Amino acid sequence: MIVTVFGGSGFIGSRLIARLLDSGHTLRVFDRSFSIDRYPGVEGRLKHYPGDFSNQTDFSEIVEGSDIVFHLISTTLPSGSNNNPVADIQGNLVPTIRLLESMKQCGVSRLVFPSSGGTVYGEAQYLPIDERHPTQPIVSYGATKLAIEKYLAIYRNAFDFHPISLRISNPYGPGFRLGSSQGAVGAFLLKAMTKKPIDIWGTGEIRRDYIYIEDLIDAMEASMTFKGSEMVFNISTGIGTSLLELIDLIQKVTGEEMSVNHFHNRSFDVQTNILDRSLASSQLGWQPATSLLQGVEMTWAWLQKNSNSALEKT
Repeated sequence: MIVTVFGGSGFIGSRLIARLLDSGHTLRVFDRSFSIDRYPGVEGRLKHYPGDFSNQTDFSEIVEGSDIVFHLISTTLPSGSNNNPVADIQGNLVPTIRLLESMKQCGVSRLVFPSSGGTVYGEAQYLPIDERHPTQPIVSYGATKLAIEKYLAIYRNAFDFHPISLRISNPYGPGFRLGSSQGAVGAFLLKAMTKKPIDIWGTGEIRRDYIYIEDLIDAMEASMTFKGSEMVFNISTGIGTSLLELIDLIQKVTGEEMSVNHFHNRSFDVQTNILDRSLASSQLGWQPATSLLQGVEMTWAWLQKNSNSALEKT
């Protein structure tokens, strides 16, 4: 397949590109800071299109002739999106619609959109959260992700598009962005390596559903050939882990005794987010293969091998 990836330099994008290249696909990558040098031995199968997603008005040159598009770009984070919702809409929703228009003009109809299982639902009304659960996001990030999903549905009904939205839980694993404030597993492991205290907002009883990066990429790859009628899938383990339980696990894996600083709850954190993955299992033939313990162990091993880079980021 000819696969076009919007956003290839981030945590998920870089792992997706590596997997798709290993599977023999030809890739086009739209990204501001992408480096082809990270992928040796793929002559003729990888092309970089530099650009700023928020300011690009026409994506036709990039998507023309593509079999499928992955749209991974997000210019905001959940924690800060409420500070400037206008920037969130202008930087994500508007250019996404421009992308859909370019795809329509070029006759490209298949798109996979990694949405946010952690933010589109809001506070859980029941657990685990399935795809029919009410969507009441409490942050602009989640509202924008949900709006993009709605526009994908419009383009499906009006223009015969074939979009899939993957509502992903909390991905982690080797290759996470060092120094990033997003992702508890990576952030806590980095604290263990540098012997610094962990900052927690609230009691530590907040529960999240963590998914290993390679399991997530398996789901994304499975979605490429899906031909059913479903449009939205939760991608998760379906297992909730509190922050305190995660810290305890990380202490066991690393052998480090960790101190914790507690702060007041943050307004943009829901208390519990555990997703029901049964639809993805039945329709995509996918299920996660990596336990949280296994995933943390592999992430810790990767971090130790990259300790110099990790320490530079702290």
